Amino acid sequence: MRRTECRLIVIASLILAELVSASVGLAQGSGPKPTMNVEVDSQGKFIAVTFAGGRPDATKALESTEWRVVAIPHDQNASPVLLAVAKPSFYTRPDNTIDQAQVRLKTANALSILSETDIVVVQFDPEGLGLTALWKTPVKETPNKPATGAAVKQNPDRLVAASSKQTSAIYFSGLYSPGIGSPPQYSIDALVSPQFHLSAKNACNPSLGLNAQAKTNQRPTVDPDSYAVSPSFSMFISGCGADESARFSGRSVLLNWNIFGPEFEAKGKDLNLVSAVMLSNFFRVWPIWSTPTTTKEFFTAYLSPTIGFEFGTNTENGLEPDGSGTIFRGVAGVDLSARIIPRKNIAVKKMLISASYRVRIPAFSEISTNTETVPGSTKVIDVYHITTAARNHVQSELDFMFTNSWGITLKDEYGRLPPAFRLVDNSASVGLVVMVGQAGSNKEKAEPQP
Repeated sequence: MRRTECRLIVIASLILAELVSASVGLAQGSGPKPTMNVEVDSQGKFIAVTFAGGRPDATKALESTEWRVVAIPHDQNASPVLLAVAKPSFYTRPDNTIDQAQVRLKTANALSILSETDIVVVQFDPEGLGLTALWKTPVKETPNKPATGAAVKQNPDRLVAASSKQTSAIYFSGLYSPGIGSPPQYSIDALVSPQFHLSAKNACNPSLGLNAQAKTNQRPTVDPDSYAVSPSFSMFISGCGADESARFSGRSVLLNWNIFGPEFEAKGKDLNLVSAVMLSNFFRVWPIWSTPTTTKEFFTAYLSPTIGFEFGTNTENGLEPDGSGTIFRGVAGVDLSARIIPRKNIAVKKMLISASYRVRIPAFSEISTNTETVPGSTKVIDVYHITTAARNHVQSELDFMFTNSWGITLKDEYGRLPPAFRLVDNSASVGLVVMVGQAGSNKEKAEPQP
């Protein structure tokens, strides 16, 4: 006979014995019998048998010969094992009183019950009452696995709604500025910045990706006039795996590194080859980081200070065909983003407010570009300077999102950006915005959104 069949016969026999005993008791009119509940100590030190509906005979309960304990192993090919029961005892409460409704059994090999056994069958007074009860080994759950059903592994690189340009993997805004007495002007701000996880098990979330940007500012055509592209790397260098409360209280620092690539402006023929290293911290300013939140608060706001440096070389600019040479800039700034969810069901699903400030301080002289109108005409010319003066840039944006990913944007911009550091003098625009993020990216972890 195969061992699997033997297991089934043992279990069936014990259950049948219980049914027969119960039937005999009813036939004799002895009334309902007590029932037993069996639990095995979490450390395998004893088996606790608790009686309900009556107490066992005090003499028989303490005799090992009145107990039968059978262990059914996990191994389907192993035979059931009859365990030797040591001297049973009643449970002693913490106040040293005796509870005769619970009997504790010890076996010579009790520790193996947890590690090797699937089912424990306990019988009391098999020649008399014939009470039987079963205990089954609990199923251990992994920390990230739901109690019911198989866990669905989510792709951390999947696309989701983003909350701002700073957290987007794909961002595009096409802006239109009406002209008064002059042709209308168009502006384009496009970003493609996907990240891909290098390790699913590393809590610091190292990711490799691409950072590509294209811009047109206040031009009569929609052709982009400046570009920047670089492979990128990011990871948390402190606060790895921190929960939301810790991450937004300034205890998580994110490293972003645009490894090396060109910055190019077509109009001034400016070309830089640069690498940029930035460190960012994160704070939730409303609700404050210690307050538990959901994804449906009326108003949430986040603040992210940033510091770092950019280095490389300028190979060409509007004033020097051979370039100005070495680039090394200190960079500091802050990003603010906020989300408003209307309380009433209106066409606008949410409103996003964002503002970004950066100051770049060159260690070596670099190009700076202004535009001036020639006196007595409408002709606009570029005026160049080579200087180490600080370059400030601020941009604010208000987005009315009709879905999670697209809407209407109002944008204002002032300051200078590389490579030409051309002055943008309070450029206000209105247009269409599309923004998409990645669920598990470090940028999205910095600012979770529904």
